[in-house]
Amino acid sequence: MHHKKSIVTSLFLIAGIEVFAQQKPTSNDTTIKNSTIEISQIYQPKIKEAVKETINPTLPQQDIVTPEYKYVVPTQSLNYSYKPQPLQALAMGSDTTYKGFHHYIKAGLGNKRTIYIDAGLGNWAKKNLVTNAHFGLLSQKGELAYQKQTLGVFNVESAYSKNSLKAGIRLDASHSNFFQYGFDEKLLPNKIATRQTLSGGTLGVNAMKNHKDSLGFHSVFASLGFYTGNNISNETSTSIGFLSGRNLGDGLNGKLGINGVSTHLNSEFYSVTNAYISLKAGIDFTQDIFTFHGYLIPTIGQNNNAFLLHDMEGKFHFADAQLNVGAGTKGSLIQNTYQQLFTTNPYISQFKSTQTHSDEVFAFIEKGVGHHLTLSGKVSWWKYENLATFLNQPIGDYEKMMVYYVPKTNALSSQFEMRYQIGNTISVGAQFIIFKYSNILGSGRIWQTPTRRLNGDFQWNPIPELNFNAYGAYVSGSYALDSNLNEIKLKAFIDLGFGAEYLAMKKLSFFINCNNLLNNKYQRWNGYQAYGINIYGGLRLKF
Repeated sequence: MHHKKSIVTSLFLIAGIEVFAQQKPTSNDTTIKNSTIEISQIYQPKIKEAVKETINPTLPQQDIVTPEYKYVVPTQSLNYSYKPQPLQALAMGSDTTYKGFHHYIKAGLGNKRTIYIDAGLGNWAKKNLVTNAHFGLLSQKGELAYQKQTLGVFNVESAYSKNSLKAGIRLDASHSNFFQYGFDEKLLPNKIATRQTLSGGTLGVNAMKNHKDSLGFHSVFASLGFYTGNNISNETSTSIGFLSGRNLGDGLNGKLGINGVSTHLNSEFYSVTNAYISLKAGIDFTQDIFTFHGYLIPTIGQNNNAFLLHDMEGKFHFADAQLNVGAGTKGSLIQNTYQQLFTTNPYISQFKSTQTHSDEVFAFIEKGVGHHLTLSGKVSWWKYENLATFLNQPIGDYEKMMVYYVPKTNALSSQFEMRYQIGNTISVGAQFIIFKYSNILGSGRIWQTPTRRLNGDFQWNPIPELNFNAYGAYVSGSYALDSNLNEIKLKAFIDLGFGAEYLAMKKLSFFINCNNLLNNKYQRWNGYQAYGINIYGGLRLKF
């Protein structure tokens, strides 16, 4: 009873701001043996992933220079495998077909008034400078009066490399336009939905200098961000940092860095600063079958709250058995800026951002079976503070979403994955994730956050010019509150889809995609019916 009184009081206080706000105008068969592989991440033009929720919070970015990762993998085929399209129907998914299109334009039309454009310029090189650019546009309208969306993205980056110096600049810009259509149109046939917009971008620069003796590096990075929308006047963000690494010998490397981020949100009713500054110090160690990294990241966050964030993991690699076994712990801090949460749920109204702190203790196992099958599992225990969840506004405009922060909660998660792959001919994968929350302080629930997910994907290339792919998802375990503040459980749903692309000529291919094949009108967010089956197709031209 005490929990219910607490959440009811919180909701009515937040809703009061919304009611007052309405009174004013708003402005790839090849296999490899067990190996340690060093992979450098490179940019490839692609449509951005769809707007969807991320269950596992991650550590704020401490180093934004071009990263280098070391993967110790069991025997398997290292080739590209299809990733399922996002759960949100009618969303921009990654382009997973023929890889020969460096400079291209891809365009299509479909039902739901779908207009799809994807264009890219890749690896345009001039002397020591390489530039990539990408533009994407998706516009659609559903059956309901205000069920429509427009998403646009533009990304461009240039990287300069000469001798031991690497430097880069990147611009990420976007425009999102949604409507808060999540009300009952039968009861409110004349209601006009509020438009939800967010436009802006981030400009970032970085530079890295390697030691002449290859024993270390120094890097600096900085970024500026600006977003504006109908619910906010503006949100500005500034970040700057430094990272230095040194080879200490005998498989040991040390790193030391500092990173600061400050975001300021201005709205009609309030302004709030969301900032943190962190120091990162630690080591990487590799010897024989054992690898370890350990970092301590003391951080001063919002309202001068102090955290000892950390990132530690140890792993044993048994090559003959094709087996990796490891464990670790990780502390994270998420800003929960308006832009971050709008990307998760575009139906939110204005709110005061609060940082989420989490600690995770985990253990994992990765097993290769033969040459083509890999299995993995991970178990984690979580501790959260101010976990961001979403609730419908209890008064007036029920379709508007509010951010409700759960003060404290624990969770136990299990994740199981499998992948069967034969070169770049066929790939089949599945992933099952379960979250079990406990000791939930305040509301008693983690609102509108699925606790069970089963994802599957399939890709088949019978000939190099032809690609088939498919995805499937089962999602359940999400709770919400109705307009009378009664707890309801959202219905579980299944989302299936497929796609194909055929290279008809050297520079011309045809494609077709189908999302939500079962035409399920599920609700990922309470009140917001999915668009239903969406089929669109077109052509891609290489130039």
